[in-house]
Amino acid sequence: MMDKGHQVFFWPNVNEEVFDICIFTDFNGDIKNLKTIYPGAKYVLVDPKMNNKKQIINVRLSDLVVVSSIEQFEFANQFNKNVKIHYWYRYLENSSIKFLKINNNNDAIEILYHGNKIHLEAIGNTLKPALERLNRVHNIEFTAIYNINKLGKWTKSVPKNVKINHVQWSEDNYLNVISNSDIGVIPNFIPESRLQISFYLNKLYLLIRFLRTMNINKNDYKLRFKHNSNPGRLYEFAITQTPVVAEATLSLAQEVEHGTSGYLVLSESGWYSALNSLILNQQLRRDFGEKLFTRFGERHNIRNSLQIFESNLQELVVRDL
Repeated sequence: MMDKGHQVFFWPNVNEEVFDICIFTDFNGDIKNLKTIYPGAKYVLVDPKMNNKKQIINVRLSDLVVVSSIEQFEFANQFNKNVKIHYWYRYLENSSIKFLKINNNNDAIEILYHGNKIHLEAIGNTLKPALERLNRVHNIEFTAIYNINKLGKWTKSVPKNVKINHVQWSEDNYLNVISNSDIGVIPNFIPESRLQISFYLNKLYLLIRFLRTMNINKNDYKLRFKHNSNPGRLYEFAITQTPVVAEATLSLAQEVEHGTSGYLVLSESGWYSALNSLILNQQLRRDFGEKLFTRFGERHNIRNSLQIFESNLQELVVRDL
C-alpha cells in the first residue's frame, strides 16, 4: 500500500511512536498489552482463533475483526459487531497456468489432498471407505500433501489396499504436485463426540421420551465442522484448474457450484458417487476444472480484495473525526 501514501511497519521494527492502525493476530499477544503501549491506535484483529478467554477478549476489544469465512463471522459476531469477511489467499506467480495430465488406460487416477493432517484423520467414516470401494473397480492412488516433518506421518484412517503417496509440504513444489493430479478432495467434517452410554443409563426413560419429540430419522445427516472453517484450501485447486470434490461447509457451498464447477458431498455415498463420475469422465474433469478456475477468478480478484480491505481500514481512521 506504499503507492497510496501509506507507511507500513512490521513488528518489532516499529519506529514510529504514533500510528493510526495496528493490525495483529492472536499470536502477536493480547490487545490489553498492545493498548498500553500504543493507546491512540485503532486495533484490527486478523483471523481470530476464539478458543480461550484471552482470545475472546481480543475479539471484544478490537476496533475491527477480520475473518475468512461466514462460519468464522457468525461466531465472532456474537462478541464484536464490527466483523468483516475478507478472503485471503497467497499470491502465486503464473497461477493461471495449468499443465493438464492426460491419462491413458494404464495410468492410475491420482486423487489428491493438501492441508492439515487432522482432516485426513477424520475421514474414517466418509472418504476412506469410498476410496476403498473405488479401488476395487478403478486404478487409483491417493496423494496426501501435509507437514510430515512437523506433524508426523498420517496413520489414522488411512484407506486399506489403496496406494498412498505421502508428500512433505513445501512452498517450492506443492503447487506442481497439485497441478499434476487428476482430482482434488477437500474433507472438512470432523467426527462427532461419542456419547458415554453409562451417563444415560439412569435417565433412559427421559432420554427415550426426548428423542421421540425430536422427529429424529436414522437417515438424517449429522455434520460437525470447525467454527473457523473457510474455503482457503480450494485456492490451489482453482488456480491449477483441478476438479474438486468437497464436503459442504457453508464456505465451500458458496464457492463450488455443485454439478457445474465441482461436487459437494455429505457422506460416504456422496464421496463415492462424485469421485466415480470424475474418474470415468476425463472431459468432465476438464470442464469442472476450467469452470472452477473461471468462477473463482470472478469472485476473488486480488486487486479488488485489497481495495476493499483498505477501505475497511480507512473507515476506522475517519469514523471518529
